[in-house]
Amino acid sequence: MIPSMSEEEVLETVMPSFWHAPPEELLAEMDGAGIEKAIILPLDWGLRLGEPKIPIEELNRLFAEIAKNYSDRFIAFVGVDPRRKNAAEVLERGLGEWGMGGLKLHPTSGFFPNDPACYPLYRKCEEYGVPVLIHTGTEPPPLLSRFARPVYVDDVAADFPDLKIIMAHLGFGWWEEAMSVAMMKPNVYLDTAAWGNYCESSTYFYKALRTICDMVGSDRVLFGSDWPMTPKPLLSETQWVDKLRNPPPQVEAAGIRFTSEEIEAILGKNAARVLEL
Repeated sequence: MIPSMSEEEVLETVMPSFWHAPPEELLAEMDGAGIEKAIILPLDWGLRLGEPKIPIEELNRLFAEIAKNYSDRFIAFVGVDPRRKNAAEVLERGLGEWGMGGLKLHPTSGFFPNDPACYPLYRKCEEYGVPVLIHTGTEPPPLLSRFARPVYVDDVAADFPDLKIIMAHLGFGWWEEAMSVAMMKPNVYLDTAAWGNYCESSTYFYKALRTICDMVGSDRVLFGSDWPMTPKPLLSETQWVDKLRNPPPQVEAAGIRFTSEEIEAILGKNAARVLEL
C-alpha cells in the first residue's frame, strides 16, 4: 500500500514528479517492459494546488513537442481544467495545431465531470474524434475525492454517446460503481493505472479485474501504469506488465484466471482500437 503522507509531503514530493518527468526515463521503462507506445499528459491541478512555474498552455505545448519528437512512442493528451477561461482555446490548439490525441480531466481539482463547464470540451473532442480520459477514484489531500466518483461520468456518457470515455484507475475503491456505469454505457472504458499496489499482498485487484471483464467485457479494459508515480512507491513498468501476464500464485489458488487473449487485449489491442492506431 502507499504510505500515508501529509498534505505538505504530497505537495513537495508526489506532485512535482508529475510536473517534471524526463521522457528518457519513461522510454527506458517502456523498453524494459516491451511497451511500444504510451500516452503522456500534463495534469492541471493549478486551480487547487497553486499554479506550476510553467503556464498550463505552455505545459501542453511542451508535452505536444515531446510527443512529436518521439512520434513513434508517445501520444500526448491535452490536460486542462475546464473552469479556466481559455480552456476551450487550449484544447483547440492542442488538438488542431499541436496534433495531440485526446483530453485528460482531473476532477479532484474541484469540478464534477458533468459540470456544464466541461461540455464545450467534450463537444470539441467529439468533433476531432478523440477520447477523453477522466480521473476516477480517491486522491490524497489537498485534492478532493468526491468530485471523482464514477457515477458523475454516467451523465457525460449519456449526453455524448459517440464520445469515447476512459475512466482512469477503474474508479479505485469505487470500482464497482465504475463497472456499473460501464455496463450500461458502451462508450465507457476503464484503465488499470496505479493498481499495482494491490498485486503483491492480496487478490483484490485480480478479483476486481476478473469481475469487470465478466460484467463489462475484457474488450473495454485498458492497461495503464500511472508513471512516474508507479515506480517510486509501487512497481516498475516491467513488473506491472509481468503482474498482468503472470499473476502471483495466490491468484490462481483463488480460482481467478485470465485467458491469454484477454491479457493481450488489455495490454494493448484495446488501446490501439480506442486510439485508432
